[in-house]
Amino acid sequence: MKKENKYKTRHCEGERRSKLPSLNRFASSFLLAMTYRVICSLTLTLTLTLFSHSSYSQAYNFRNYSVKDGVAQSQVYGLLQDSRGFLWMATRGGGITRFDGTNFKTFSVRDGLINNYVFCIKEDSENNLWIGTNDGLSKYNGITFTNYKPSGNNQVWIQEIAIDKKGKKWLATNEGVLVFENGKFINVTSQLNIKKTVINAIHVDNYDNIWYGTSEGLYKINNGKQGYSIVKKGKNTKFIYNSITTIKEDQKGNIWIGTYGNGVFKFDGYQFSRLDSNEILNKQTVLDIFFDQHDNVWMATLSKGIAQYNTVAKSTTWLSENEGLSNNHVRAIIQDNSGN
Repeated sequence: MKKENKYKTRHCEGERRSKLPSLNRFASSFLLAMTYRVICSLTLTLTLTLFSHSSYSQAYNFRNYSVKDGVAQSQVYGLLQDSRGFLWMATRGGGITRFDGTNFKTFSVRDGLINNYVFCIKEDSENNLWIGTNDGLSKYNGITFTNYKPSGNNQVWIQEIAIDKKGKKWLATNEGVLVFENGKFINVTSQLNIKKTVINAIHVDNYDNIWYGTSEGLYKINNGKQGYSIVKKGKNTKFIYNSITTIKEDQKGNIWIGTYGNGVFKFDGYQFSRLDSNEILNKQTVLDIFFDQHDNVWMATLSKGIAQYNTVAKSTTWLSENEGLSNNHVRAIIQDNSGN
């Protein structure tokens, strides 16, 4: 049996302590955000993945939270557990919802948020939250919101935020790749004389290079001393052209790329490869990728649930509605910070 402890972190002025459960060292806790394809109802599922020390058998338990429990909106597009232990949910139309393990609290335009349609939430080294919305960027310092919009009349939506070692915020937007620093926006794709297009995903790797994905494929911006340069990772690298949905980096520095309808690719710094042994996965749209400490890669899919791929055994386990998942449309996967 697992033991549950409570977080013992302090929070800002009068805030209660987070009560998200802590698991023992043979367990990992995963939080999965889901949206219904047709019915707008329950979106958040808590999955506990237990590892037995002797047999390494796995058991999955699901607990669902919905609007009636306090989630602001039925569609959750992003998840973050911050350094204080709070779980934050980016919702489509309801603003952002914070969960302390017991109670939900929502922040919206009434509280100073720039827009209620939220794609993503990211925390910087100073514990500020950066919120990408359908119409600009918000910073939340735990007390107040500060809002930022690029100049011009165009509505700019921010689908993902990545932060480099210097604290620059790299933004995946409908106007190309933007970088935000010292209160100003710079359109990097315009500086590189690249046509403006919708950026679906963005990632800063261990070397401070920027990877981003569009409907036309994968690109890498080299962040060097002489400025920015860009390389398209296309057929010349045996990487198939397709729409990129997510980009993540594992503990070994490999770049994993989720695609629309073509599964997942891995780039080891020299060449691309894919999980050819899994024909089912190779036909899926993968919306998020997460790496645990047990050599597992967790992949959120558009309609097939969750694929858990073990990089040692080269095997895939599927979690779907048949195993208790509330819905097979999964948008995001995170692991809580208990035990870190």
